[in-house]
Amino acid sequence: MRQPVAPLPPPELSPPLRAPHLGLPPYRYVPGLGPHPLRHPQGHRWGHPVAPLALPWHLDPRWLHGLDLFDHRFYWEAHETWEQLWQGLDRSVPAAGMLQGLIQAAAAVLRAHAGDPASSTRLHGRARARLLRASRELGAVAFGVDLPATVQALDDFAGGGPWPLLGRPVPAER
Repeated sequence: MRQPVAPLPPPELSPPLRAPHLGLPPYRYVPGLGPHPLRHPQGHRWGHPVAPLALPWHLDPRWLHGLDLFDHRFYWEAHETWEQLWQGLDRSVPAAGMLQGLIQAAAAVLRAHAGDPASSTRLHGRARARLLRASRELGAVAFGVDLPATVQALDDFAGGGPWPLLGRPVPAER
């Protein structure tokens, strides 16, 4: 049974931004609450054209911005940001699977918040499989994301644990 949708709470401890120059949107969009970011004139992305991908996708500032959006509970916005990058990728490369897994992870968390456990569970399973495959193909840390730690955070959330954060690589000791 669906539960009433509520605004997403901000993180208790906000991780530092990877792309601080891009900032964060003024509100977290949850379907059914507030103006749709793209389709409503009061949406925070209204009238912002989608820029084409001009760099390798992982060097595009939107990649890091998507990571920031996810970690700050802007799941819809992270999904949309990564979707733009994913659209320009060859689907046969492992990075496309990783990106699709992150897109599905954001959707899974948002669907859980919206009280849709069936969709959330299905998306979580797909995201988990893609991220584990990417970890095998690209290495445990790929494009600045610790994939096994991310999968664990998503699993913990699915089991009733805390809001997930994307795994950040542990800095090397000096």
